[in-house]
Amino acid sequence: MTPLLPMLISCTAMELSGGVLLEDGYRPGLRAGAAWALVERPVTATATAGHALTIGPDLGSYVVPQFQWTTLPGFTTGYRRTGPTGFRLELDIGMAVALQKYLVPTYVIEDGEIETVPMAGRIQLAPSIRAGIGLAPTADRSWGMVFRPTTYLHPARNQPWARILAGEVSVLWAL
Repeated sequence: MTPLLPMLISCTAMELSGGVLLEDGYRPGLRAGAAWALVERPVTATATAGHALTIGPDLGSYVVPQFQWTTLPGFTTGYRRTGPTGFRLELDIGMAVALQKYLVPTYVIEDGEIETVPMAGRIQLAPSIRAGIGLAPTADRSWGMVFRPTTYLHPARNQPWARILAGEVSVLWAL
């Protein structure tokens, strides 16, 4: 982390985001993140749009009601295109660690008796890709709002990768 610190301090246009997401249409969740512009070309008199390459930490969490709770700490890197009015298009690619905790007890039969298995969980890698469209913070306002459809990939028991689709609405703050 120490080699990254000077790089992050020298970066411009730090942006925080936080919002609600809905996984697979019924799993409520939250997502928060930060992004630093590694390379940025702002809107000028000759350029009709600003462009930025960003990187930052990301934290998502969602619940499968009465069954499972998943936390997704990770990071994303992305591209942002912002027009002079704040209209933004973005694309992020990320990697997270899916920490899944089961909320219901499981049972096994040992020596003819039913035994409760302690609540267990599992850890998996969860690469993600998300696109975004909305309003970005501008010089006139320090906030924006973006809709981000997201796809997470999880290793599945009977498939190589299972897709989890999510819809996210995030509020953005420029610092």
